[in-house]
Order: sequence, then structure tokens, then C-alpha cells
Amino acid sequence: MEKAKEIAAERNNAFMVAQCTSSFSAGVFRKHGYHQIYELPFDDFKDNEGEIVFKTQDPHKVFRALVKKI
Repeated sequence: MEKAKEIAAERNNAFMVAQCTSSFSAGVFRKHGYHQIYELPFDDFKDNEGEIVFKTQDPHKVFRALVKKI
């Protein structure tokens, strides 16, 4: 993740963003200083007939967006 931080800084980005569909990967990003700014339960993704599109298993029940200020 240090290389990503270096590249972001070279490009004058103020933040790095991670989009996580797994609770495990979200945990890894949190350990590296990212903060969650948004979450959306997968059960909210439905097709035109109202059927859930992404049928997931615990603990992977939400999409998460995380950011880290650099």
C-alpha cells in the first residue's frame, strides 16, 4: 500500500479510496488507516422483479467505501 500512497502523492491526490465487497478486505484497509465513509447492504441491490442480485454469506453483507487522507 505504500507504493499506492507514493503514486497518489505524486499526482497531488488528497485521498486514496478503497471499495470493498468483503468484510475481510475492509478490515485490512482499516488496519492501514482507512476510514469507512459509506456502506450499502447487498440486499438493497435488486433487479426489476425485486429479486436480490448479490446473494452473499455472512459476514460479507455490505459494500463499503473507505478513504484515507494522504
